[in-house]
Amino acid sequence: MNQSAHDLRKDALAIFQAGIKAADPYSAVKQCLHNNGKQLEIALDLTANSAQRSEDWQKIHIIAFGKAACAMAKATQEKVPSQRLSHPVIAVTNYENVSDLANIDVIGANRYPTQLDLLAHSVSPM
Repeated sequence: MNQSAHDLRKDALAIFQAGIKAADPYSAVKQCLHNNGKQLEIALDLTANSAQRSEDWQKIHIIAFGKAACAMAKATQEKVPSQRLSHPVIAVTNYENVSDLANIDVIGANRYPTQLDLLAHSVSPM
């Protein structure tokens, strides 16, 4: 079997794009959460339909941390039944990944304090 360089490049690109799609945090959360109309169902294992958690939660608090926090918080907010959603929805991410999202409080933070952070903490409010 003899493949041209073009075919190999095309196959490599398709594999790469499939990997990126599989690792997309927004899509991953959407696949794991299901709104059955009254409550939220959480898939614990996507390969086993029976592995899920579902309860009659009164209020669901969404707090996301990390580089993908904005995408995960947005996907979760879209899946949680609105009558069960507690506000505010919070996403804490690094400054490079801060996004302006409707009804989500996004907080930009550094892993380690910067000089500006240290200065802000040294100034006491009047």
